[in-house]
Amino acid sequence: WEAWPQLGHSVISFCTWDRNDLLAKIAGSFSVVPLNILSADVFSRGDQSVLGIFRVCNLKERPITEKRERELVETTLSRALEVEVFEFGPLLEQARRNLARKRLHELEFPTGIAIDNKAHPAYTLIQIETPDRIGLLYDLLTALGHEGVNIALSRISTQKGAAIDTFYVCDNNGRGKITDSNRIAGIQHRLRAAQNRC
Repeated sequence: WEAWPQLGHSVISFCTWDRNDLLAKIAGSFSVVPLNILSADVFSRGDQSVLGIFRVCNLKERPITEKRERELVETTLSRALEVEVFEFGPLLEQARRNLARKRLHELEFPTGIAIDNKAHPAYTLIQIETPDRIGLLYDLLTALGHEGVNIALSRISTQKGAAIDTFYVCDNNGRGKITDSNRIAGIQHRLRAAQNRC
């Protein structure tokens, strides 16, 4: 954990072994506090390790200086990594109920999901643009996990309430691009449902 008060966020670095739903569990652990994920760079290596660098802030757009908030993230993540399936739903519902801030007016921001097989020679590119909310990244990552999608690289960005997320992915089974039109339609449908979840 490294606080950057002048920039209004903290930088949190993770290095761990890759496993099912790892990124979703990290995102969920931030969301239960709740903390805003401003951006993230996540890299998978050939030796099955993952490096993640997350920039997060609290709901007042300040760095994370409260020991209690850091401990809640770390405790939640440790519990989530100890089991194959960890149910974040009740924790996220509680975090949303405890929010004591006014809802922002609806953003006039283009919402969309694009899946592209031409942008990269080895991976399918998934780009998502949508208004941000607590638990959004967790919901999107969980949706991709349910569809058997392996994330090789991701770039997460949140600015002025808008989330712009880019994932370089491959098929979890064959480790190749996802080219089947039915499969792509299924991924888009599940991501749209996750995107619209409140």
